[in-house]
Amino acid sequence: MSATATTIDAGGLMALLEEMLVLHDELAVVLRSKLEAMKRSNVGGMQSAAAREGHLVRKMAELDRRRVGVMAGLGSALEAGSGKGLTISRMAEGVGTAERERLLAMSAGLQQRIRAVAELHRVITIVSAEMLAHFRSVFTVMTRAGDEAGIYTRRGRMESKGSMRVLDAVG
Repeated sequence: MSATATTIDAGGLMALLEEMLVLHDELAVVLRSKLEAMKRSNVGGMQSAAAREGHLVRKMAELDRRRVGVMAGLGSALEAGSGKGLTISRMAEGVGTAERERLLAMSAGLQQRIRAVAELHRVITIVSAEMLAHFRSVFTVMTRAGDEAGIYTRRGRMESKGSMRVLDAVG
């Protein structure tokens, strides 16, 4: 394959990586706003962030499909088979020095952003699990029969008191 064709393919990969970098930055901003909404119990903010997150994830999936296609083409150009398992580091060996440095820098930046997004997702998952556990305990208390109903003490512990179901009392 000619150097020009490899340069064109590497240019396409670099443009794709740039789009992926931008989307990961956007996703990190959305995830931080989602966490902030969770801290403030802002249901509307959580829903809005979840919708934007879904949109960005769909765009990322499309970019990843395109990346797989570009890498397959580069694998053929570099005589590395179908491109499966071809890393950007390996692919960078077949391009010019300036492109190699840029590709490796973009790859490192993308890896860093992916780790940051993964950490935000990990925190959101933990917070969501805790919120669900709390809601489950609140609904349990609110739907118990009269002699089973409990109340929270000042220390946050549940204490049984013979009273009616909270939901029956309000509606």
